[in-house]
Amino acid sequence: MTNRRDVTPQEFIIFILIGSVRTIHTWTRLQKSPQHQCWRRRKRRKRRQHDEVPPVRMVFSLMSGSCRICDSLTVFLLWNQSVVSSQSVRTGFIGGEVLLPCVYSEKLPKEVNAFWRDKDDNVVLDIFNGREGKMDPKFKSRVFSFPNQYETGNFSILIKGLRADDAGPYDCYITKVDYQTKITLKVTEKPAVKITTPRPSPPVTALPRGAAVTSSSLQHLTLLCPALFVLFFS
Repeated sequence: MTNRRDVTPQEFIIFILIGSVRTIHTWTRLQKSPQHQCWRRRKRRKRRQHDEVPPVRMVFSLMSGSCRICDSLTVFLLWNQSVVSSQSVRTGFIGGEVLLPCVYSEKLPKEVNAFWRDKDDNVVLDIFNGREGKMDPKFKSRVFSFPNQYETGNFSILIKGLRADDAGPYDCYITKVDYQTKITLKVTEKPAVKITTPRPSPPVTALPRGAAVTSSSLQHLTLLCPALFVLFFS
């Protein structure tokens, strides 16, 4: 076995000095190498080009960046300005009709337009300057509005002849006031009505005139009374 000897402080300092000298020597050789010189020249050239950028170019680059930020901020603000009045749910039956409300309670400016869209972005009804306009063929002769109430802010529609594919979300948007309402339409089968017919009561035979009431007839009557009671009051 080899005997292990502790390193003295003096030897430890000598080892550190020798390592430092070797590191400095290696770094000096690296600084003088052609590869390092070429790398330093490229870095110096890039720094010079960056310092020589014209001020006008820098200003325009900053302005373009700020314009992109402004555009994003403008879109965000315009999106938040649209008022969503409500998100209600309406239910109708196949073959029936349903009213989808879209009412603006405040005062309206002149020449206000309203647009109705369904879940597939089809044109349910377009209202231009107080008149019914474009409509998808799917809703022809099935969608009706109330033109005499446009001035009061009522742009609701009535859908008749409901079909299963009419179900889904509907949007009503009123321009110039940024008013929007969302409605979800549910279309279900109409519940069947059960018609119950009353049971016919058994005929009651009357005793002929002058017929005597015997004990046997009384016994028959007493047997029939409970059955008649159940039939009449069931």
